[in-house]
Amino acid sequence: MKSKLKVLVYLKKNQTKKDELCPVMGRIQVGKTISQFSLKLKADAKLWDTKAGRMIGKSSLAQKTNREINRVNLIIHARYKELLAVNSTVDAHELKNATQGIASSQDTVLEYFRQMKETIAQRVGVDYSEAALGQYLWSFNALENFIQKKLKLSDIPFKSLTYSFVEEYYQYLRVDRKLSIGTSGIYLIYFRKVVISAVNQGILFRDPFHGFEAERAEVVHKSLTKEELDKFISVEPSVKQQKRTKDLFLFACFTGISYIDMKNLKYDDIQTAEDGSQWIISKRQKTKSKISSSFVGYSTVHN
Repeated sequence: MKSKLKVLVYLKKNQTKKDELCPVMGRIQVGKTISQFSLKLKADAKLWDTKAGRMIGKSSLAQKTNREINRVNLIIHARYKELLAVNSTVDAHELKNATQGIASSQDTVLEYFRQMKETIAQRVGVDYSEAALGQYLWSFNALENFIQKKLKLSDIPFKSLTYSFVEEYYQYLRVDRKLSIGTSGIYLIYFRKVVISAVNQGILFRDPFHGFEAERAEVVHKSLTKEELDKFISVEPSVKQQKRTKDLFLFACFTGISYIDMKNLKYDDIQTAEDGSQWIISKRQKTKSKISSSFVGYSTVHN
């Protein structure tokens, strides 16, 4: 059973100023929890209706003050309904924070995630790659679909994230979306990066992933024997694209360069030593460690 919401607006008369105006205060009560806040307004105590929590009269001050009180009251009740949509219980302090913007739009999961990926997009080429940005984009889209299409919500506050939410999201990825263990795990990894960032900034006080373990696919490392490699070298593809693919694969085999580092390779990265041998001198994109690899054992590349 949900607790009833009560909102009281009153004057702080012990802080009456020389102009005889008093600060207007609010008190939110949800069940047994109570939280007070300032409306950042001033009202004339002589024109204050204690029972109504409003000023009486039609002066410009009374109209302005009452309009603002009505606006805040509507926001409180709207936020209360939003919080109840994702939480079984709501306390007064949480509701006050949501009303005042302490738990503002950036403290909702999708909005925070959206801002995070936009920041990363600006850093592509500096300390992030296009591939890393792509992982954030795909992970965001998956989470957005889950919240908006599965839960029927536009967004959710970080404080609504629970262990059960993580389990339900993982179930959605594996069953509803029919994603593989590996892909589902990647989406969770990038979602958790967002969660950890929120924890580090004090938006969340606990990690909802704590204790959760996704399935792990058995990793089988494949390798070629010398006989298999020799057989692969001896095959001559008839299609030009296959020839290029073969050469790139062999180039990676003999130099030990990964796909992304080979993709980033430039002519300037190839240097000739005093003995005439050619070496690739570059840095790995992932670790930034130095690449120093010779062409020994591989000499032919189709153009």
